[in-house]
Amino acid sequence: MVGGCGTHHHASSNPFVKPGKPLVEMGQPLVLAKESGKPRHPIEMIRPASSASWLPTVETSDPGLSAALLKLAIAPTSDAHRRVAERYRALGILDMAYDHFQRAAQLDRTDAAAYEGLARVWRDWGFPGLGIPDASRAVYYAPASASTHNTLGTLLAALGDEPDARREYERAVQIDPRAAYALNNLCSLSFLTGHLAAARAECQAALAVNPALAAARDTLAVLESRGARDRAR
Repeated sequence: MVGGCGTHHHASSNPFVKPGKPLVEMGQPLVLAKESGKPRHPIEMIRPASSASWLPTVETSDPGLSAALLKLAIAPTSDAHRRVAERYRALGILDMAYDHFQRAAQLDRTDAAAYEGLARVWRDWGFPGLGIPDASRAVYYAPASASTHNTLGTLLAALGDEPDARREYERAVQIDPRAAYALNNLCSLSFLTGHLAAARAECQAALAVNPALAAARDTLAVLESRGARDRAR
């Protein structure tokens, strides 16, 4: 396991939602950075710089992280490491999230959620290509999970592989017809590839499941505005 850096300042992994641009992961919009190339060697090559005072404050001030760390100290299981990792990722402390997802996968080689977490961290770092093996393992160990297929789809979309990304999103919706996040990702993909009628239907389907899904609502608003201008002409 790669040791964690001491502390971290970070930017949110969900900064700004633009119509047609965002992908959605379990209802949370995110903007993917383009892959800029592979690091020459492991994680230290792309980790943010440390800051001596940040992490201890987070560990003691965030109740969710404190509770997860306490459970990990009592019982260092795969599940406990994964819960700590998920909390670190939610806080944007990606190197610590990676370390704990990796430890979870080492303790349970069939932990699909741990592999999915590793893939998401690579994506959050802006290296979706490096997350493909972990995302594929997640799908292998949890083929009936809409979430794992959706995550693999987001990585493929970030790499510009629209057909395979669509296949994974569609599989997610087949597994869970109420997966609004996957419906939105289909909408976004259709919008970006110029299939506007399909995008409209997919965004409407996403909003029918989750009316509060801002990414789908924003994309649909752009589509409706464009349609109004076309009719005016």
